[in-house]
Amino acid sequence: DRDKALAWPRRALFSPLGMDSAVIEADESGTFVGSSYIYATARDWARLGQFLLQGGVWSGEQILPPGFVSWMREPAPASDGVYGRGQVWLEVPGGNGSRMGVPADMFWLKGHDGQTVAVIPSQRMVVVRMGLTPKKLGYGPELLVSALVAALNPPGGQE
Repeated sequence: DRDKALAWPRRALFSPLGMDSAVIEADESGTFVGSSYIYATARDWARLGQFLLQGGVWSGEQILPPGFVSWMREPAPASDGVYGRGQVWLEVPGGNGSRMGVPADMFWLKGHDGQTVAVIPSQRMVVVRMGLTPKKLGYGPELLVSALVAALNPPGGQE
């Protein structure tokens, strides 16, 4: 039943990660969408990003099956490298094939109008952006991520 389905993410994922603010809803027809209708604080989205960065391990416990996050990041067939198999984005928004200064191993959880969780394994970095900026204003989250990567990796390794 629907209530049982909606309780499962709390029991299996949100509670073990300490994502106390997370709320997941069904659409108006009662369908558990999964890609939408998930609400949480920035701190809890960062927990989810860190969990993905750690390959599905949290506090030493393997919550996702080994290799699952790698599978999520494999390009989905027929997506031209835009999407991973596990509801993640692989392309840089607005990048038109270019990485726009972000590392090649970055993958995204993208929300509505600029809300993003960027996971960058090579930098051991998670970047959460909760602001709401309509696409028509030209905001691209890759600019934020590339600026943070550059700030944390200054030329010559000097700070």
